[in-house]
Amino acid sequence: MNVNYTQLKTFLSNTRLKVKLKQVGKSLLVPSTSGYNDFYLNFLQDTFNFQIKKAHSFFACAILAIAFLNRNTPDCFFDLPGKFIGQRGVAEGKPKPRFFSKKADLYPYMLVTIRSGIVFLRVDGPKNFKILDGSNIGASTYLGLLKLLTSYKYPEEALRDANIGDNSTVDLSVGDIYGGDYLAIGLASHVIASTFCKVRGKRKNELERIKDCDISKSLLSAVTGNMLQIGYLLATLENLSTMVLMGPYFDAPTFMQMGTATMAGMSKGKISLIFLKHSSYLGSLGVYLNNYLQKDRANSL
Repeated sequence: MNVNYTQLKTFLSNTRLKVKLKQVGKSLLVPSTSGYNDFYLNFLQDTFNFQIKKAHSFFACAILAIAFLNRNTPDCFFDLPGKFIGQRGVAEGKPKPRFFSKKADLYPYMLVTIRSGIVFLRVDGPKNFKILDGSNIGASTYLGLLKLLTSYKYPEEALRDANIGDNSTVDLSVGDIYGGDYLAIGLASHVIASTFCKVRGKRKNELERIKDCDISKSLLSAVTGNMLQIGYLLATLENLSTMVLMGPYFDAPTFMQMGTATMAGMSKGKISLIFLKHSSYLGSLGVYLNNYLQKDRANSL
């Protein structure tokens, strides 16, 4: 959802709520993760006159929150069990989410955070992790290219339409090259050989007929494939069998189903891809745990 902060600020300045919060804000200290949300924090700080304490990294907070939810809830994670086909295949049918917590079997695992870019972390405990690598091709790549190439105003629309998009109108597949499956190296006919390759030879009037939903599906496939390829290689090097995906922008059935099918084919079932039920606010929960829970409780996660 896009918010006009100028209008929101004007509205808040004309309310009695602001007067009360200004008074409270003088003695209010708000803890926060650092960096990514500075714009929103500055807006709130200016509006309500409270202090901000940036004491923890986003990664540390999110990982602590995952540990807490895994231990104390029965449904911290979910996956999409089902039958998948091809090295980078698709799911047969529409798998239903299966919710669970891994409890004592959680560690070690790889955490993949999908934000502006993508960061890959090895996690060995609630406060024991290291960054393995990163990619500049992330959620903002997808959203930025959508702005350039389509008429979408909001990310939610593009992700929704990716469910009905047909990327074969713009992407070159194995079947386009070989006329079917290339079984000698385990490639199914629908595997993408080259993203946007078919656009290269189209005339201007043909380009105008390409649907926005097809472009959205193609871009989503490209970003997903790049992310999972890097993740698969890193997980193999680190001998990790679980990959946890976290990111508010890609919380969409198409992305999850595509990712699950791709990883199932890539790893031949050796690496499981799972998602977080509470992905959108793990940073906030981690800040709370770091600041308000007793130390012995936090350390026992």
